[in-house]
Amino acid sequence: MRMWGITKPCVPDAFTLGNASCGAISLLVLVGAGYAEDVWAGLSTLQLVSLLLVLGTVFDSLDGATARRFGGSSLGGQLDSLSDGITFGLVPAALLVTIALAGGGGGLAVAVAVAGFLVYLSGALLRLADFCAVRDEDTDFVGLPSPLAALLAVSAAYTTVDPLLLGLVLLVVGSLMVSRLRFPHQGRDMLPLAIGGWVLAALAALGAVQPTLVVAATWVLVLLVLPVLAARSRGRADDDEDIDVDREVRRRLRLRLAHQQR
Repeated sequence: MRMWGITKPCVPDAFTLGNASCGAISLLVLVGAGYAEDVWAGLSTLQLVSLLLVLGTVFDSLDGATARRFGGSSLGGQLDSLSDGITFGLVPAALLVTIALAGGGGGLAVAVAVAGFLVYLSGALLRLADFCAVRDEDTDFVGLPSPLAALLAVSAAYTTVDPLLLGLVLLVVGSLMVSRLRFPHQGRDMLPLAIGGWVLAALAALGAVQPTLVVAATWVLVLLVLPVLAARSRGRADDDEDIDVDREVRRRLRLRLAHQQR
């Protein structure tokens, strides 16, 4: 007897739902506690949501890895984009605007924070929809990936609670998601960097390392190092393609000369 009235999900989809669950719990924390210093186990709203986003990033990486290793369902791409839209789109924007509104400030600062919230959320949704619809076969990411955007946005909250600055961060990061900047896929070569990022983010959220240093390192890594790595990787791919074309031209020339000598 068939138990599913939809396409049957598989193991990678369970990891994707784990990612969405981290985002959903984060939203419950924001709705229930707002911006508080002690929400659970001595953790502030910022720390608890940061840890949930780190866990969501782990789930987001595991779903792709398991799908490539064991195969996935036809739900995978759309479900992944929907989950990322919640965890890395709505949650970071809601967190920063919650902190901004709690910090007070004038009408202009609040307006910029709300505008940043809308721009960030729109950028995340547009980027995810574009990737799912037309770019899922690209060898690298065009535009800042939403998990990295979430990392940049949330990290800024460790250095300031000024509504104007937080709004500007959301405006900038939201725009970067629909920019032409290229970022490498999180493949085997990127895994050590990803693991290091998760560890640093978790330690910063728990207060085990100086957040300011982590924030500075994060912004340099994401906006300078990763685009350079993507450009180098793309350059190597273009060189390999040129070599393949050259070999094919020489092969055809040899065949033509051999045919003329007969």
